[in-house]
Amino acid sequence: MSIVSRFVAAALIAGIFVSGVAFAQDHPAAPMIGAPKPQVADTSYADSINAIKANYRFLYEQEGRPRIAIFWNRKFDDQLSQWYTPSRTVDTRDDYWRGSGFTATQKRLDVEGRFDTRPQPGELVSFEFGSGLARTLLNSGTEIVDRDAIMRLTHRQAGEAAEGVVVSDYQEVEMDALIDYADYLAEVLYAPADPVNGPITVMISIKEIRTGQLISMFRSRVSVLPAPATQTEWIATNTGYVRQEVPVEDVTAPAAMDGIAVGTPEYLGWSVALQTMEALSGYWSS
Repeated sequence: MSIVSRFVAAALIAGIFVSGVAFAQDHPAAPMIGAPKPQVADTSYADSINAIKANYRFLYEQEGRPRIAIFWNRKFDDQLSQWYTPSRTVDTRDDYWRGSGFTATQKRLDVEGRFDTRPQPGELVSFEFGSGLARTLLNSGTEIVDRDAIMRLTHRQAGEAAEGVVVSDYQEVEMDALIDYADYLAEVLYAPADPVNGPITVMISIKEIRTGQLISMFRSRVSVLPAPATQTEWIATNTGYVRQEVPVEDVTAPAAMDGIAVGTPEYLGWSVALQTMEALSGYWSS
């Protein structure tokens, strides 16, 4: 092949190469999409919850494992007796003085139904809330006493009067039962739903029984939830890759670690239990 032929062949080859490069450069370069980095869970919230539990367990043992009575949606009010007397009759005729004395009669009415008129949540909601509250406290080593059980025990131990049938006053039995069987009272009151506070709101007060000292008062509601965990992912679409924040289940969340679903009545009970432990710990360490 002559030198000219070789030159022409080389020029043709170079032209094809250059045009191929130019053709390849007509389109913008696609971004290099790598595998998304695994999300590193933020453990600061979990660490703070674990610290509350650990501090409570330590102080609870130091205090001699006091017993806690929980009044669910029953207000511990200033009504001193189960009964009230709207009318009283005294008969002082001469015939009645011949015996042991005059006859006095009075009409006593039960006030439990009159004063116990708080709004009540559904049975399932009450059970789930109580489950989250009691289970969290029990898992932290707390001794919980049941109001109805200790009242029945107190009434049985009191015995019957020498004559006739004993008509017990539940307010007195309740107080005797608390003094004999509990050291602290946690009063948990349910509040109706409203657009501001969310589906469930509870108000809590904690008192020392023997002294009547108020330890803490606070409220909690189920609408106050931690922000859901998310991770960045590249999603393939017909127009290319799109970056999106995808929610993921954070298995390190303290509630999930305790087997409790976030946003449920059980979660609210779990939250109230933690606040109760924090309040008692602050009182014991002061």
